[in-house]
Amino acid sequence: MNKNTPVISRRLSVALVPAMLAVLLALVLGLSADARRKVSQKTPNTPKAFSQYVLDIAEKEYPDLKLSATNSPFLLQWKGEGQISLDNLYKQVRNNKGQPGMRDSVVRFLNVLTNVPPPEEELKTWEEARTRVRPQIFPRDYLKEAELKEKMVFKPLAFSNELMEGYVIDSENAFRYLLKSDLSRWKVSLETVKKAAYDNLGTATASTKLASKLATGDEARGKYLVIAVNDGYAAARLLLPAVRNQIETELGKPCYVAIPNRDCLIAWSYDCNQEKQFENQVIRKFHFQDHPLSPEVYALVNSKIEKKDSIAPREKKPATTEDQD
Repeated sequence: MNKNTPVISRRLSVALVPAMLAVLLALVLGLSADARRKVSQKTPNTPKAFSQYVLDIAEKEYPDLKLSATNSPFLLQWKGEGQISLDNLYKQVRNNKGQPGMRDSVVRFLNVLTNVPPPEEELKTWEEARTRVRPQIFPRDYLKEAELKEKMVFKPLAFSNELMEGYVIDSENAFRYLLKSDLSRWKVSLETVKKAAYDNLGTATASTKLASKLATGDEARGKYLVIAVNDGYAAARLLLPAVRNQIETELGKPCYVAIPNRDCLIAWSYDCNQEKQFENQVIRKFHFQDHPLSPEVYALVNSKIEKKDSIAPREKKPATTEDQD
């Protein structure tokens, strides 16, 4: 695998570590090998212990992966070139009760790495790749490393300063972001890739029924809907005009929409009087769930994603009326 090629597992979250993880100190490297192994023999309930737990299993059962520690407890070196993050894997297994379930998750994670071929050996022609490309939204922080920024295929999103649009090769257990070398090898343009990616996600989304629900609670008004699917593209669906049209059909024009993390899209109607509750929910999903994207709320106006303040705030009814906020 080329250096720093980002490989993402939908279920096991094999991910390029976001830049924010760089603030974690590599305390594990200050321990001797024996000391680190003693730590890992206990329940690995800290980042450094969990990292060593994964390394111990990999060393004994997956030596060909050549995993090694780095200066971050959550970031491992892979085959001397790639980098693999344990951040999301740790989040998924930390609530497991007991070692067996945790070990099974780590083994599945390592199996995914074993089965991921280098980009240059995978999908040598555009015809092989065309039906497997998908659009994906990712944080701008992924591009803080200059070498990765130079290699990846991406474009800015007009409605956000913090999010980018990339493209991935999808497979059963994982996906990886497209590189400029892929486009050169296939002799295709970015626009060709984008069209195929949108078409493929649109086909996969066609069977997903978007149904709004009435807001609940005392004197509640308005409607909302949530897209929360486990295929890794819930937020990316917002890129599809057909999905934006469906959202407006369900909620009315204009309405509000948010993508707090990769696996969740939340939208609510303009007349909803529980906007503060939804905004708080967006913030929680951004901070406490895997693959965070943005805590921002956006406006959906005639199928176009805009800044929230492009919609005039809903005028609240006077407190003297019977129907109060």
